[in-house]
Amino acid sequence: MRSLILVAALPAIAFADTGVYLQEGFGGVAHRGQLSRYSDGDARMTFGLGVRRDDDVLLVYGSITGGGLFAYDCYGEECRTTATADYGTFGVDFRKRVPLLYMHRLFSKGTYVNPVLTLELGGGPRWSWGDFGSGHSSTTSGSGPGLGVNATLAANFWVIGYYLEVGADVMHFDLEDGSTVRGSAPYMMFGGRIGWL
Repeated sequence: MRSLILVAALPAIAFADTGVYLQEGFGGVAHRGQLSRYSDGDARMTFGLGVRRDDDVLLVYGSITGGGLFAYDCYGEECRTTATADYGTFGVDFRKRVPLLYMHRLFSKGTYVNPVLTLELGGGPRWSWGDFGSGHSSTTSGSGPGLGVNATLAANFWVIGYYLEVGADVMHFDLEDGSTVRGSAPYMMFGGRIGWL
């Protein structure tokens, strides 16, 4: 019975102007301002959940940024010879999707127009936390709020998609030693999506 309900609901889901998808991306980030004292830039990985209604998108994601993403063997003091900035970020994006290219899909009950190439513009609040080290000295931890903006070019193929995203986050960290770290982090990401796009 459950299978019959699912099969009956699939056409309604497929033709609805809503979507839900998971996304994963990998790229690089540059550090500006006080962040550049610890690192010029690092690798970045993101994982997110997106919900779309018409051309309005809500994306909730988490990211990991740091040189530790490229692990290598080292011993003793050689492991911490340079300054580092390893941090994670939780973000919420409110985006507007602009269709650029459509594909017409023919079904028995009519034609469904699917935007296969879209531009998403948006941004939202951030919360970041991480460890900051200055060469051979011990690291100090901190966290704080931020704000980000981005532009994403996405190619959507029904349930699988790919995207290229450029953006920048502005961050403020309150460290445990009483100091603060402020800076911006422009980035570029490439990744994939799976779900109802």
